[in-house]
Amino acid sequence: MTLTLFFQFFFQFFFQIFFQLVFFVMLLCYFNPLHCNALHFLPTQCDCHALVKFHGCFYREGKISVAIEYMNLGSLDQVMDRFAPQGIREPELAAITFQCLWGLAYLKHEHRLHRDIKPQNILLNSDGRVKLTDFGISKELENSIGKCMTIVGTFKYMSPERILAEKYSYSSDIWSMGLVLIECATNAYPYSGIHSMIEMAQTVTEAAPPTLPPQSGFTEQFHEFVDMCLKKDPSERPVATKLLGNEWLKSHQCSTMKSATNQCKGWVDELLGVNQQNESGDGGGGGSGGSKKK
Repeated sequence: MTLTLFFQFFFQFFFQIFFQLVFFVMLLCYFNPLHCNALHFLPTQCDCHALVKFHGCFYREGKISVAIEYMNLGSLDQVMDRFAPQGIREPELAAITFQCLWGLAYLKHEHRLHRDIKPQNILLNSDGRVKLTDFGISKELENSIGKCMTIVGTFKYMSPERILAEKYSYSSDIWSMGLVLIECATNAYPYSGIHSMIEMAQTVTEAAPPTLPPQSGFTEQFHEFVDMCLKKDPSERPVATKLLGNEWLKSHQCSTMKSATNQCKGWVDELLGVNQQNESGDGGGGGSGGSKKK
C-alpha cells in the first residue's frame, strides 16, 4: 500500500514538473528572437540606428521580459510633458522626423510594418538619437507590395484604411507619422475632442484629414509635408524613402542621420541645460523655454 502511494506521488510530481517544463520551453520558443515575428528582425547586430537594439528575452515568474536598448530621455510624449509643453520647434521636429523615417525605411526594406507609430513608441537619448520601439505588433510581409488585413495597434493613430478593415501596407505608418507631427508641433492630439471609438472611426474615415492650425507660424513646407502624410488615399502618401529627401527636412539641415542626430543633440543639450538651471534655482520661467516655436 505504501509502495503504491509512493508511485502515485512520484508520477504526479513527475508529470507536474514535466508539463511545467514543456510550457516553459513553448514560451521560450514562441518568444525566441529566431522565431518570434515581433523580434527576429531586430537582432543585437541590427544595422539601423533608428531602431532600438534587442538584447534578449527571458522568462521569470510566469512572465516573458524583453531587454532592449536603454534610452535615457524616455519616450517623445514624456519629453514633451517635461520640457516642451508648448510643442516642439520645427527644426528639432524635422530632426526627429528624419530619424523616424529612417527607421521606417529600414523596416520597409525588411518587408515589415511597424503598425503602432505614436509618441510613446518614439524614444530619445541625450546623444540626440531617436529610435522606434515596441515591435510587439509589427507585421512581416512576404514582399514590398504585400498587404495586411489584421486590426492591431493604437486605434487613435490608425489610418482610414485600417479602421475600415481594408488591406493596408507601409503607407499606414506614414499616416500615423503625420498625426504624431501635428501632436508634437501643437502638443495637442488632432482628434482630441473625440471620446468614443465609433465617433473616432466616423471622423477619421469620413471627415477631411487633420491639418496644422492656420496662422500658427509654421512654414508652408511643414504644412505641405504633414498634408502629404495625411492623404486619405494611401496610394497618394509618399513612402518613407521619398519623404527623407523632402524639402522641409532639407531646409532644416536634415539630410543625413548624422546631421539629424546633431540637430537633436543641440536641442537636448539646450533642454537639459535649462532644466538643470531651473532645478538649481538659477533659471526662471519653466523648462519649456527651449521649446517654443519660432
